[in-house]
Amino acid sequence: MERASLARLGSLLAALVLVAACRTDAKLTGASPASADAGPDDASAGHEPCGYQGRGQVLRVGTELELCLPPVVCTPSETCPRGLGDCVAGRCQYKPGYHGLATLGEAWATYYCELATGGCDGSVLKPRPYELAKSISQTYGAVCADEPSAGGTCVGVAAAPPAMVGNSQIARDPTNGDYVSSWGLGMTAASGLCYRIAGNAGVAVVALSERCGGYCKCGGSAAYEECSRCINAPDTTTECACVGTAPPLYGACCGAGCGGAPPGECDWCANNNHPHFDLDNATFRHVCGALGLQAGSCRLTKVEIIENCYPARPDWPE
Repeated sequence: MERASLARLGSLLAALVLVAACRTDAKLTGASPASADAGPDDASAGHEPCGYQGRGQVLRVGTELELCLPPVVCTPSETCPRGLGDCVAGRCQYKPGYHGLATLGEAWATYYCELATGGCDGSVLKPRPYELAKSISQTYGAVCADEPSAGGTCVGVAAAPPAMVGNSQIARDPTNGDYVSSWGLGMTAASGLCYRIAGNAGVAVVALSERCGGYCKCGGSAAYEECSRCINAPDTTTECACVGTAPPLYGACCGAGCGGAPPGECDWCANNNHPHFDLDNATFRHVCGALGLQAGSCRLTKVEIIENCYPARPDWPE
């Protein structure tokens, strides 16, 4: 398992915040929406309602790649990456070359946890990720972790970037300083939303049970660490960004290295620049196969929204 997965797994077990890290060594050459309950601020987003109480909006990133973006509060370093966008009048105003989750125009998967043993348990434990997958499996096939050699479609869980999952419960609305009340609205337990994803080896239905927040630096710290402590910091910067052609970070990070990281290593999650699924280990093996395991990541060929795959919690986020 790549070092990002190990670091992220430890954080999930140690911190009750809706933030985790997600990073790998795959070489890429190249959010989000914002304002309280605002939809996506991106030209490629339509006006099709989806997700939590129909308040999300469909975003088509590329051929056979569709997302349901939840309503979010514009928070710098979380749903509006510093250096790539600015919160203006409650929305994330993108800088030239950055297009939020549509920047890269590709979808990718990595892996981070053993589902059946509780290794995917994070900040949202009602229901626990394994229980969530078991419930969904009654409709969509076996849990990948229960039947690792299963063919066809199986069920797993995933962590995704903040733009896909929504605000952390410790995020503050910069317009008034209050904690965001409706956080995590893209998560399956809140929205009833799942995704059908396909890789070069197989197909899976996945529930979003956690966030991968990426790595940040703030408060004069010398080292990058998981973004949870930096969500509300005014000086947050993210580590190696894979941001397509978005200046000024592209030239410094993809291929040349940045932040002391080796060339080609980048942060999959903090910069909200493409649909990303950090999967439980068995689901990753099913979707990405041996080549994916060898690389630590794989490109997805299809991402499809599944509405009402699970009964949404009417009391969310209580």
